Amino acid sequence: LPPASQDIMQSLRAQYGLMGKKITLTVARLVERKGIDSCIEAVGRLYGQLPNMHYIIVGDGPDRSRLQSLIKRTPAPATLVGAASLAELSAWYSISDVFILTPKNNQTDVEGYGTVYREAAQFAKPIVASPVGGVPEAAGPDALYAETAPEISAALLRLLTDTKLAESIGQKCREHASTIT
Repeated sequence: LPPASQDIMQSLRAQYGLMGKKITLTVARLVERKGIDSCIEAVGRLYGQLPNMHYIIVGDGPDRSRLQSLIKRTPAPATLVGAASLAELSAWYSISDVFILTPKNNQTDVEGYGTVYREAAQFAKPIVASPVGGVPEAAGPDALYAETAPEISAALLRLLTDTKLAESIGQKCREHASTIT
């Protein structure tokens, strides 16, 4: 991805009311097996503890309306922003504090390599992932692995409240991504 533009980063923060917020980011095709519903539930569980957190979901797909309904029914401070240009993707990764994507195991629709984990690592973001398909290879051994909403909440709480831990994991994820050919 290209380097992030300061103008685009400022524009996105202003457009979505993200000034001073801790941003958790997912970039994915919106399909049920991606586990975004569990992430929304996890973010909703943290609302009282981290009122300055906001979950941004970048992407589109057939699960969009179900996820939008779920967001409306939970206290999750979350926004589905739709598809993004490469320049916008770089900006989203840059302004985020944590990248999260926890796909579910599915026999008929298998999770592939997971390029988005490498993209997040390019920007030294700590990663919360699930050990499905090619994800562990892409996310690396230093990502935090979680599958259920309570596990995801615990991982997010650790990363969003411990800046040194988040920076360390982000750097390790970046180093891992740079070794993959």
